[in-house]
Amino acid sequence: MLSIKENEKIKRAPRGAYRDLIIDIVYTSGCITLTRLVEIIAEKLNKPKKTAYNSVVHMLVKLVKQKVIERRMPGVYCKPKRG
Repeated sequence: MLSIKENEKIKRAPRGAYRDLIIDIVYTSGCITLTRLVEIIAEKLNKPKKTAYNSVVHMLVKLVKQKVIERRMPGVYCKPKRG
């Protein structure tokens, strides 16, 4: 168990950082694979790929349910078609 002082040292991304980055990247690229999305976000936030992967997958599930992002096939996420 971490003490309060040790816990404060852990650097975390701001609350909506993953959500905003995912939406920006997907909307600007049109469609993107999960692996490429994780690479970009890990690089931008300076996080290990494993940490970024877990956070991105968790957020993608939420965004797909809210229909903000469309899942075309396994591992491919796109800007939804409005029409």
